[in-house]
Amino acid sequence: MGAFFDSAHIRYTNIDQIIQLLNDNPLLIGSYYIVHPNNGWISLYLEVCDQEIYETLSFQLQTLIFAIKIYEDSIFYYFCYDNGRFIDGYESQVDLVATVSDDKKKFMVGDTSKWIDKLPCVVNKNMVDNILYSLSNSGLMLGNYPDEFCDLIHLPNALLSYDHIYENDKELLLSVNNLDSFIHCYHPVHFKKCTCPICIKKTYNSNIIF
Repeated sequence: MGAFFDSAHIRYTNIDQIIQLLNDNPLLIGSYYIVHPNNGWISLYLEVCDQEIYETLSFQLQTLIFAIKIYEDSIFYYFCYDNGRFIDGYESQVDLVATVSDDKKKFMVGDTSKWIDKLPCVVNKNMVDNILYSLSNSGLMLGNYPDEFCDLIHLPNALLSYDHIYENDKELLLSVNNLDSFIHCYHPVHFKKCTCPICIKKTYNSNIIF
């Protein structure tokens, strides 16, 4: 089985506001890592990923959210939300596995014109389109194309997931920028449901530096 990656990147600067909104969101399960702004993005890694959370955050903050997903080292996805609307997505191997809901399928076209001018920095559209074309023709061998795509649009630490950070995957984390700025946050509502000493302690330590 290959690796799984899941991350979301929020075009915003107020990390405290995002933490508050996440902790008030009833859809959130478990904990998450969040990173201070880098290249105009605040990165987010949920323990239990839910696209509805990204869509809600995008609406609440009235901003762009870019989510990256890799399934078993074989299929590359992105999901782009702007002001609470799902505006574009991409799937390198269409319909190979059922990981995209039917309501999003019609938007999974990889139309970079819908978001490229909304990024916090100037990006060469032709180069991004060429990477997506290469991904669509790479079969199940993604190669370095996901890294190149994320580098081109300046997404920091995009090829990473909650589990890699939580389990301290040293080999993968060697390439992570600003690891000391990752904040581990526990959802207070979730942990209040449990009365064990560990969860009680987590309830009173909602922001723990990794």
